Amino acid sequence: MAGARCAAAAPTTSRMIRTECAGQGTIAGMSRLIAPMLATAGPPPDDDRSWSFEMKYDGCRLLASVGGGREPELWTRNLNIVTASYPEVAEALSTAFGGGGGRIVLDGEIVAMDRGRPSFGLLQRRLGVAHATKPLQRRIPVTYLPFDALVRSGVELLQVPYLDRRAELAELGSVIEKIGGLPITVPPSWDSQNGRVMLNAARSAQMEGIVAKRSNSMYFAGQRNRAWIKTAIRTRGTVLAIGFVGSSRSVATLVLGAYTADGQLEQVGHVSSGLSVAARRRLREEFRALERPTSPLEGDPAAAPDGYGEGDVSWLTPVTGGRGRFPRTHLGWAHTSLVQGHTPRYRPRAGPGRGSVEGRGKPPTMLSPQDHQQAVLNAARARDWVAVTELREAGERCTRSRTSHVAVTTLSARRRSLPPT
Repeated sequence: MAGARCAAAAPTTSRMIRTECAGQGTIAGMSRLIAPMLATAGPPPDDDRSWSFEMKYDGCRLLASVGGGREPELWTRNLNIVTASYPEVAEALSTAFGGGGGRIVLDGEIVAMDRGRPSFGLLQRRLGVAHATKPLQRRIPVTYLPFDALVRSGVELLQVPYLDRRAELAELGSVIEKIGGLPITVPPSWDSQNGRVMLNAARSAQMEGIVAKRSNSMYFAGQRNRAWIKTAIRTRGTVLAIGFVGSSRSVATLVLGAYTADGQLEQVGHVSSGLSVAARRRLREEFRALERPTSPLEGDPAAAPDGYGEGDVSWLTPVTGGRGRFPRTHLGWAHTSLVQGHTPRYRPRAGPGRGSVEGRGKPPTMLSPQDHQQAVLNAARARDWVAVTELREAGERCTRSRTSHVAVTTLSARRRSLPPT
């Protein structure tokens, strides 16, 4: 879902001939662009000793090339060049690896950080921007999270086992850490851990999910393969209609929001399916009394649905929309949404409560990010099954909108401390 939305928003390259060779995408006249390997959705594997695990981050796929006597290049999963969209990342790659060495190609995720945590809602305001200006870079900084090394020192690593590629990546990460201050971070991986334990840890840390990667697997460029299995964490909650796209007679797409536990209204995505023609027309009539000139979100306006501009959205006073089931990110709610069981009676809401992602009633008291960080650290140090329980309990006490990314970083420092099975 995220990949499709990222691809739809990415600036496309023009007047370039694309060819396919051995499953790897190339663009004529330019350096060879490797199409990314794609994961298959499914439950975590049971044979945990043969697998490694990574956390799923709520961003967009981004591959990068640097060195080899060429300028850095960034491209999307659809092989669209987006170097000018993230110039700070290109500059950082050049600083770290552009000193005349052999070519390096990385596969990873681009994320935008909001109070120390990735936010797809924030990243959306960088997607589709062909040339990011300095003011935009300062206002919405991005971070590159490379999780695989495909080429190093000009040597292709696609046939090299995953664990060996990660070892190569770790060495590159050490170079980045020594320089310091670069918007590039190599995220952790966990070897030979139980998939269910990892999924519970991801849920506790409010992550989007996990990706299991077979430890001895090659990199199948341009292919979806079961050597990588992604498991998303999905949560049910009440969503709000905060805007819509449509005509004077009918609603085509609903823009959705939800209240966090601390009362902050956040955009969680949009939905176009699940409504009958009659319901779309009825909603359009009911929305006439709720329209407002500006977005109900504080600060920057909500992002428009894919294929539309912000001027195409009619904003609403938040109204109860129904029960939604959507992937959770480790800071709140994800950017995609599937509304199930449309609620015909829309009631205006001025604040959290029935329209809260936490459900009815007063939001519970939550741990501060610092306390949650310490809870995760203590659980990792326990090195037994109690650690798993503590991780889960700590995560349940942490609000979705305040879970600290530092907690995940702390856990990564103890990545080999989870109990063996």
